[in-house]
Amino acid sequence: MKNNKKILGSKCPKCGKVHFPPRGVCADCLVEMTLDDMVDLSPRGTLAGFTVVNYPFVDPNTGGMRPFPYGYAIFKLDGADTYTMHFLDEIDHTKMRVGQRVEAVFKEERQGNIDDIPYFRIIKEEE
Repeated sequence: MKNNKKILGSKCPKCGKVHFPPRGVCADCLVEMTLDDMVDLSPRGTLAGFTVVNYPFVDPNTGGMRPFPYGYAIFKLDGADTYTMHFLDEIDHTKMRVGQRVEAVFKEERQGNIDDIPYFRIIKEEE
């Protein structure tokens, strides 16, 4: 089976800013971006902020209650110019710090959307 574990961003054809997640319009230039402007990004990035959520809510993807507590982070993927937020595999805030490296964990069966990455994991001392 072909390894199709790719993360794509969109690169503005005018200013060169790389957006993740991909956008249809550059946030800075307001220039439209197309599929031709998609670029491969690293599955690794750098943690810029984090929290541990201890409050239950209905997960819009499943309709069921989201298990908690869970980690949630803001980070920038290598090669991207924008930040994104996603789930993190850590729930102990004392084990998280700004500047740590994170990596996408992919589902075995993928459909080509952000749900293919259930969470990012903290990389222990740059594996």
